[in-house]
Amino acid sequence: MHIGFVAGLNDRKLSQKLAPLQAMPEVTRISLFRRQPFFGEKVQWHPLPAFVDLHPLLGDLWRMMQLLYRGSECDLLVGCHQRFHGLMVALAGKILKVPTAQLIITDFDLMWGHPAFRWAIRQAVVVGLRGQKAKKSCLSKLSPELPLLFIPPNVLPPPLPKSEPTATKRDIDVLFVGSFTEDKNIPLLAKILEGIKDSRSRLEAYVIGEGPELKRFQTHIKKEGLSKEVTILEMLPYADLEGFYRRAKLLLLPSRAEGFPMVIPEAMGWGTPVVASDVGGIGDLVISDKTGFLVASGNCEGFIAACEKILEDQELADQLAVNARIAHDDFVAASSLEAGIEQWRKALSVVAPKKRK
Repeated sequence: MHIGFVAGLNDRKLSQKLAPLQAMPEVTRISLFRRQPFFGEKVQWHPLPAFVDLHPLLGDLWRMMQLLYRGSECDLLVGCHQRFHGLMVALAGKILKVPTAQLIITDFDLMWGHPAFRWAIRQAVVVGLRGQKAKKSCLSKLSPELPLLFIPPNVLPPPLPKSEPTATKRDIDVLFVGSFTEDKNIPLLAKILEGIKDSRSRLEAYVIGEGPELKRFQTHIKKEGLSKEVTILEMLPYADLEGFYRRAKLLLLPSRAEGFPMVIPEAMGWGTPVVASDVGGIGDLVISDKTGFLVASGNCEGFIAACEKILEDQELADQLAVNARIAHDDFVAASSLEAGIEQWRKALSVVAPKKRK
């Protein structure tokens, strides 16, 4: 089977998504439509000419042209659904009469709220979702005879810590790891840090990431006089993040929208509790009062109060750390390569009868 795959993920996340397909003998080739180069077993990356870097729209148009030109060779087109990738695949599948699959890795309800993305989802023969909450929401919106729903696990999970988390002093009060984008609610992150500083008269925070909202965040931190309390670093590879996870008293994620953020199990692997918005698949990862706290999206005071609970109550923090570590181990056990292959085989069994003659 020849699969066309459209995505805009970084190398690590893309590897997680492609690993089970690469390991399946029935998948002989994966044509990858992506801006940046990526090389791997069975993967053929289709490069873009240099001029498309002049504007993001040019890159998307060029990829769409490639998809229409080469997609007719594929038995299945897969859109790794981050905004327009799923729409590109749905349009190409409709024109070329090739079955499509949608992997919705961001907030399902956010995607469903847009008419164009809703149309794209309805064209698919299979829909892959992250987490039981997203699956339940999707089932409530799609009629039973429409796509098969499956949950492809994130294979290549974060490795187990090499030593117990308690071996390192937790000298970072608050840690944020993620992209500086609108979905991450960066202005709220700044307000929460400001509120924690005001209530405790001290704060040691590290904010790690990159993106279009970075300058705005830096300006706010400087304006509020938090430059000494908040250290901002560019995004780091996982190997370099380990030291920050194990030193942090909590991971803060005040997002407006999320899919199934891997920073949460990564942090939990080091016994780091999580305070996060109750959006997307986060509720499948964080259990309030057990591995951290879930807070209504946008509730600044709720976030400040949840963080203060962990920072001020060492006994509670220790218990949350133990529970977080156990939850991480369960996540790793459920995220094997074999589990991913099993889910994809289930999906491809639906695709096979729909292949073009």
